[in-house]
Amino acid sequence: MLAEVLGHTGQVEEGLRLLAEALAEIEASRQGNLLAEAYRLQGVLLLQAGRPGSRPGRSCFHQALTIARRQQAKSWELRAA
Repeated sequence: MLAEVLGHTGQVEEGLRLLAEALAEIEASRQGNLLAEAYRLQGVLLLQAGRPGSRPGRSCFHQALTIARRQQAKSWELRAA
């Protein structure tokens, strides 16, 4: 949530840094229930950073969709789409 707030306040790079740490912890702990949303948010922040056509940004959205579908999490899937 803090990464999202940082993005809204224009501190996108700090939000991306914080989100990278969170993603590493989520993946290491195998608590994947928020993984799709974390990748979606990373894609949003990359767009806010002024990288609209960036391959990493698109990749984040695709990864979020893949994870949400695998988890059969329709709400996360819809947010990522």
